Amino acid sequence: MSDRMDTVSGTKRPEVAVLESAAQFYRVSYDAQGGESLRGMLSDFLAGTALGWMASARHETVRRELAGSCGKLALLLAQMCVDAGCQEAAQRHFTTAEQLAEAASDRVLRAVVLRAMGTFAFSQGHHRSAMDCLRAGAAAVAGGDDARAVRAYLQAQLAVVHAADKEPAAALQALSTAERLADSPRTGDPLAHYPPAALAYQTAQVHALLGEHARAEDTLKHSLTLRPPQERRAIALTLAQRAGLLTTLGQLDEACHVSHRLLDEYPQLRSKTVDHALRALSPRLRPHAGLTAVRHVLERIQHTQQTQP
Repeated sequence: MSDRMDTVSGTKRPEVAVLESAAQFYRVSYDAQGGESLRGMLSDFLAGTALGWMASARHETVRRELAGSCGKLALLLAQMCVDAGCQEAAQRHFTTAEQLAEAASDRVLRAVVLRAMGTFAFSQGHHRSAMDCLRAGAAAVAGGDDARAVRAYLQAQLAVVHAADKEPAAALQALSTAERLADSPRTGDPLAHYPPAALAYQTAQVHALLGEHARAEDTLKHSLTLRPPQERRAIALTLAQRAGLLTTLGQLDEACHVSHRLLDEYPQLRSKTVDHALRALSPRLRPHAGLTAVRHVLERIQHTQQTQP
């Protein structure tokens, strides 16, 4: 669910260092608050400062470096737009990010962008487009022993799409490949890390889509133990998924407990994705509203949605 991948630090040009520090700031803010809070500020910074620096660079080497940094910012802006429910803007920024990755001659960044585009297409119900993007991303980093984290992320998302398309053998094979790549050494990998919490979340998605609800719920529980507390958006989405699965499994007391944890996180977020996840939880709980604990959760959901700005 999260695309967070920290670049390996090293000596950088001052402008590149500024842009990568900005990317880190906006990424942390996105993880903690959701996509709506700083989307406008990032858009202004990208258009007015970052792309301006790239356009005014006199040397091709410098321009390529800045294109890579701008591509990372454009990718993050696209993800913020998705989270804010601005789908057309998201598609524009994804396209810009891919173009900047091409300008930077950065195959790894291009693969990361294509993975994000595939995830976006899948969320919109466009499974063929999602598969095309993910396969193109995998081709961009095929061969060699680098980019293992990116390759793992691509395979995990491919597993999700295969599971949604009722192709369990292909889903489990892709998931096994993702797990193997994620466990591999990082030597030579310019993108240092595929967070274990993210891999666990996508693994749970695969199991849920294959009807293995108990296994999916247990994997989500494990994912939560791996999340740092500042990643509120990912935590909220994981809690929402877990509460829904617990309801399906008939474990209503635990579902209510997890729902209250979600509602504790919710007021600190400005995220349409989390909004939708919370709204989707209510109809799953409503058939059990005769239980006092469930009724209290439903009342709290209603109150929270009414008071959220």
